[in-house]
Amino acid sequence: MGALGYIWYGQQGFDHFTFFNDAPQWMGMDKAGHAMTAFYLAEHTHEALRTLCYSPRKARNMAAVLAWTAMLPIEILDGFSPAYGFSWADAGANLAGAMLFWVQNGRGPLLVRPKYSFQPSPYAALRPGVLGDGLAEQWLKDYNGQTYWLSFDWQALFKRRPLSVPLTWAIGYGAQEMVYARRDENLQAGFRPYRQLYFSVDIEWRQVPASKSWLRSVFRFLNMIKIPAPALSWDERQGWRFHWLYF
Repeated sequence: MGALGYIWYGQQGFDHFTFFNDAPQWMGMDKAGHAMTAFYLAEHTHEALRTLCYSPRKARNMAAVLAWTAMLPIEILDGFSPAYGFSWADAGANLAGAMLFWVQNGRGPLLVRPKYSFQPSPYAALRPGVLGDGLAEQWLKDYNGQTYWLSFDWQALFKRRPLSVPLTWAIGYGAQEMVYARRDENLQAGFRPYRQLYFSVDIEWRQVPASKSWLRSVFRFLNMIKIPAPALSWDERQGWRFHWLYF
């Protein structure tokens, strides 16, 4: 929270607590990021609680609550920021991510897992103060370069996995030409923001055998990231397109 406060709010200071409706901003890309973060907070919290010998049911319930609670200080910091405000849409996205884990846990392997990918976009250079100055910031701030995925582990539906490789189906969501937060601001500046859908394949790294604990930790991290792979995309500008390799 200290690092986040320094990066996002250090130059702005704080003011009186206010509310702010940011649901129409960034075409929902920021909400996808909130939901994904809450999901993984819930998953890793659940693992920690099970290690501490909490029962499966109690660990599952506590993990979802603690994940949402851990994200709440971000909204409170926004509430005191003169440039933002407490967002119920953000809080709702946090809850959605925690619930995505909660509804699946306890019913066998996770069938649906959110993932993230990023490639630099040309729009960050137009507003580096907002979209990130350099790759170290852009992967977090430039929504034009981000894609959020839902990876479906269809093989988990079978008692015995049909393929020796833990291949999954992945549906991605992205958006382009978002130099400003709201659509009307972009249109006034000559930009036409639009949404994109992607269809690809991915890997469920937790199903890859690993005898070493450090290797399992690496796989746990990789499982948050969508692998580069061929993809089919659709958007309202160019319709259907095939990508030999998309990340």
